[in-house]
Amino acid sequence: MRRRAVDRASGPGPVCRYRSGYQPFANHTAVAANESFKAQKMLTSQEWKKMYSDGTVTNWLQQSTDFFMANAGVKDFTPASKYFDPGLYLKTIA
Repeated sequence: MRRRAVDRASGPGPVCRYRSGYQPFANHTAVAANESFKAQKMLTSQEWKKMYSDGTVTNWLQQSTDFFMANAGVKDFTPASKYFDPGLYLKTIA
């Protein structure tokens, strides 16, 4: 059995190479990378605090739950408000 090579020099976590010269982003252009970065949101702790406080984060989690449960055909599932406690973050960031 052949073992996979692990290259730890290219980042914080191991990068597994299945074959010599494996380059996972070789075809990823700078334009595509810039578009990916534009799609992300970077928020300050104070912005997160507001969204945790006003229920925005819980609503985002509920939207994800609704989507995945609907696609899985699950009718009876736990709502985000029951499995997510924003108070943990709010106590920390206070």
